[in-house]
Amino acid sequence: MEPLGEGRPLLTLQDLESRLVFTRCKPFILAAPGRQWIFGGDLSRVEGRSVKPYWTLLFSDILLFAKVSRDRVLFITEEPLQLGNITDSCFNIRKKRNFEIILSTFDRAIH
Repeated sequence: MEPLGEGRPLLTLQDLESRLVFTRCKPFILAAPGRQWIFGGDLSRVEGRSVKPYWTLLFSDILLFAKVSRDRVLFITEEPLQLGNITDSCFNIRKKRNFEIILSTFDRAIH
């Protein structure tokens, strides 16, 4: 559930927030009241012919994409996606694992 690396486990939102570095987006508070960290893992984002690997964090209200350094610093390059903007999702494991999210405010899919 957390990025691989050495050191103390990231157990709380505050632990996770201490590892965030905002590179191309406006900083935000991760430890918001009521927000819970549900899952973290590798996910590839497909836009057209471009495939970009991310370490993705699913919270109770947002989806966050990060690039992870060797010392588990999480570089955040874009604003979090509000789960309320997701209009459809599909999971398929026939030939390969495929999870698609369709957003209401964008014409792009995340796999």
